[in-house]
Amino acid sequence: MTNPVGGQLRRLRGSQSRQAGHRRPRIEEMFITGRAPYPVERTLIVSGALEACLTSRLDGHKRLETPHLAVRYRAPKESQHARA
Repeated sequence: MTNPVGGQLRRLRGSQSRQAGHRRPRIEEMFITGRAPYPVERTLIVSGALEACLTSRLDGHKRLETPHLAVRYRAPKESQHARA
């Protein structure tokens, strides 16, 4: 890498390493290109839905409106899942 980014990724051991191993190339791609290698909208939708579910649970399973999840998202043609 000709223009390294300051910082260091912590080396994981054992099962952590196996679980995170498929993410390393994507993390490196993001550092090199400066762009997320997957749609950030997906992260917004998933984290927002999880937050709404947990908030609802804490409020006695009350139904919540989620206008912040009205996000346009088009899935990439290529699968983003880890492959063995």
